[in-house]
Amino acid sequence: MSEPQARPIVILGAGGTGLAMAESVERLPAGRFTGFLDDDPAKQSDGYEGFSVLGGLDDWPSLPGECLFLSSLYGPNTNRVFFDR
Repeated sequence: MSEPQARPIVILGAGGTGLAMAESVERLPAGRFTGFLDDDPAKQSDGYEGFSVLGGLDDWPSLPGECLFLSSLYGPNTNRVFFDR
């Protein structure tokens, strides 16, 4: 049986937790880390810790349909806001 095709993985939030998640995804045989989505304009232009920032959080619909999204965004007061977006 063949290996499953690696799907592109995008992480919401380029920060400490997101970086740890990206490094973990890169170690998975069936995962292919593609980049972050983050609302910080500096990260969008410069990337984050050597990784690409593909745009802001609201840019997710412009990415290919096969992308999987992982959220590193958390906080009891903001989780609902991010979920709604």
